[in-house]
Amino acid sequence: MNFREVLDLVKEAWPFSVSEYQAMPGCHHADQMAEVAFAINHVNLHVLKSCAAIGAEVERADHIGTSSFDDARLPALKQVVNSLRMAELVGVTAEELEQYIKEWAESKIPPSFEPLEHDEE
Repeated sequence: MNFREVLDLVKEAWPFSVSEYQAMPGCHHADQMAEVAFAINHVNLHVLKSCAAIGAEVERADHIGTSSFDDARLPALKQVVNSLRMAELVGVTAEELEQYIKEWAESKIPPSFEPLEHDEE
């Protein structure tokens, strides 16, 4: 599966709609920007929840001296999915994601980000 397919799958599997989220601004008549802002905030809450779960497991391991992080695996997977959903919500394309990862891997330093030019569809 390529990045475009992954981003599309994540977008389709976790849509943001009033039927799913009753707290969405404007209920049945929310404008598009309010929906996107709500979605970004909601995904951010999931990101924070995953971070907390990973941190709790690692902190627990510090106290008991284990090298097993089995309980951190599921939140780590959720973190990846939520990060991909966040990237899609703020407009990161599959091409930008791929380019950014390649540049970072090659240089070992997070590159600055310049959005790619997009043809308007």
